[in-house]
Amino acid sequence: ILAQDIPLDVLYEDDDVLVINKTSGMVVHPAPGNYTNTIVNALLYRYGEQFNTSEEEEENTLRPGIVHRLDKDTSGVMVIAKTGLAHQALCSQFASHTTVKYYIAIVKGNFTVKRGTINQRLARSLYDRKLFDVTDSKTRGKEAITHYEVLRNYPGFAFVKVKLETGRTHQIRVHMKSINHPILGDALYSRKDDKFPEVQLMLHSLSLEFTHPTTEERMKFIAPLPSRFSEVLRVL
Repeated sequence: ILAQDIPLDVLYEDDDVLVINKTSGMVVHPAPGNYTNTIVNALLYRYGEQFNTSEEEEENTLRPGIVHRLDKDTSGVMVIAKTGLAHQALCSQFASHTTVKYYIAIVKGNFTVKRGTINQRLARSLYDRKLFDVTDSKTRGKEAITHYEVLRNYPGFAFVKVKLETGRTHQIRVHMKSINHPILGDALYSRKDDKFPEVQLMLHSLSLEFTHPTTEERMKFIAPLPSRFSEVLRVL
């Protein structure tokens, strides 16, 4: 993998972890058709060859330090492990759902309720492998739980805060679509909006709380609201 000098917006760093505010449009790790300009390319430049996690996992040669992912167009808080031990500890926290993750989103339509929970399994779409669907099947897919709170209704749109109990691929995007409130700017799960045809995915990882892998201190990081949100909210 190519090491590239790509600037990262660092929220916090010590010997074990790096916490960044990921910009929208940046891919987390190389994949077919996208081997450059990813966060992993930036990490290899920043830390060099030392930046490798447990060698027995071959996929880590393509994913040094990556313990969770944000979709390409999702911005916000992301933690990266700088050592093998930190990688193990953080992966286990994400797997056992002891991290606390909040997102904010602008979605289509108005809500009549103030808050709610979506508890529906997610599985790969039978029609398009790039997409996910909610499923009632007990054997297909994985459990997925999303809690949401409506911060404000606007004409035709709503500003919502979301808490993830599980962290499945495209979880918030598919769950919001399943209750007829797709995320504005979601090219995969929503039609282009006439009022905001150019807008990117309006989903932002607002805060992340985890236990530090070495000190065992509980830490919480917040990524400020990106300008694309204030620009849209201003005209709603």
